[in-house]
Amino acid sequence: MKINCYPVDWQHTWQMHLAELQSQFPQARIYALIEGVMNETCYPFLQRSGQLPFHALYSNTPSADQETLCISPLLVEYKESARHIWKSLLKKTDGLPALSLIVTPESLAQLAERLTPWCIVDAAGQTLALSFADTRILPELFKVLNREQLAQICGPTVQWQYLTRTAEWQALPLPDMATPHPASTQAVSLNDEQCAQLMTASEADNVLFQLRRSASNLVDCHTPARAHELVQYWLNCANHAQMETAPERFTLCQLGLEHPHLADSQLVNAWLAEASQPCAYETLHARWAASDSQSASAIA
Repeated sequence: MKINCYPVDWQHTWQMHLAELQSQFPQARIYALIEGVMNETCYPFLQRSGQLPFHALYSNTPSADQETLCISPLLVEYKESARHIWKSLLKKTDGLPALSLIVTPESLAQLAERLTPWCIVDAAGQTLALSFADTRILPELFKVLNREQLAQICGPTVQWQYLTRTAEWQALPLPDMATPHPASTQAVSLNDEQCAQLMTASEADNVLFQLRRSASNLVDCHTPARAHELVQYWLNCANHAQMETAPERFTLCQLGLEHPHLADSQLVNAWLAEASQPCAYETLHARWAASDSQSASAIA
């Protein structure tokens, strides 16, 4: 559930970044989209400060009590006069996949109206709470949406940036044509293929979640970005071995985190260069242990 921590000079460099966005888009407004469930103190902090305009996207749900609003995605408009409050708010997202910036000519009310339908979607006939503000999910969502859906979620947005797992700003690909605000408020439906793609994209995070519960030392000895990179590598290896069962895929990822040198070994890379064919975990383990002395001594 983490990304790399922010750089030491993040407050200074991000303020310069904001100034660049303001200069590039002088007629637009800048909003932070924050996944409140990552840090439930963000909503009460904004309530207490009263200096930044904000909107909790769950505020129109039937169960919009204080507890619900504290885990809601939050839209927060940047105001130069409340720069210190803005910095204190963003500090609460340090190390969490919870922050993106939206630059748009829309008012806060218009932007909230456009994004609210994306909180609860129809996913292949099932009602799903879509955590699109989670920056692990957001870029993957953009990859699976069709042109009409991209236009719907982006509207007249001129820039949408999110923090990657390495805590660097990355721009999302926006549609070629801006969409007027009224066309963006319709209900959202994702088909079977889109749901399957999102599930595949989230597999590495699910494996990391399970590993952190059972063997946190294997995960926490790496940076969050590196841990995810390793798990994704070994899931790709599982695909190459045509492993379909979750336990085998999990065990292969666990092996990879226990022995990260294997990801750079000629032995594994040579195997990946071979044609894909079904191969059980036990077979791979025996092959690597028998053929590579370093792996043998490490795995035994």
